[in-house]
Amino acid sequence: MDMSDSATGTGGLSGFERAAERVRSFPQTPGVYLMKDAAGLVIYIGKAKNLRARAGSYFLKAAQEEPRTAPWVAEIADVDCVEAESEVDAVLMESRLIKDIQPKHNKELKDGKSFPYLQITTREDFPRVEVTRQPRSSGVKLYGPFLSASTLRGAMQVLQRIFKFRTCELDI
Repeated sequence: MDMSDSATGTGGLSGFERAAERVRSFPQTPGVYLMKDAAGLVIYIGKAKNLRARAGSYFLKAAQEEPRTAPWVAEIADVDCVEAESEVDAVLMESRLIKDIQPKHNKELKDGKSFPYLQITTREDFPRVEVTRQPRSSGVKLYGPFLSASTLRGAMQVLQRIFKFRTCELDI
């Protein structure tokens, strides 16, 4: 895939080449990167432990050959980043931005789902342990967010066999 077909701008560089240059100045910290097309529309949002390394990987030959990215990397004309305090903050920020912006090349996290939490009720004689995407704000102890609800449910099944905690929703 030849990137020289892209429209050239200042200094004779294409938008793709300017974006590649820009990534070299990104910090090596956790955060979120936003890939934009020539019109300035965000076409992809991603998270990273190291913004410079991760965002820079889209400008390597491998990304132009990778089946998931090859169809759209040539559209990249600009890129921005937002630093995060931690990887977890980057994951949450990515999720929120994808839901708000709805970039055309993000397939996951567009479904309106929120992250799962492990919720333990604290105001019941027999506390209940459950997985929820809408955690209560009081009367519970929360753990999470977790990235995978199925993994969380699997871990909960193993823990339930060991500790025999309550999982039903019946009023006791």
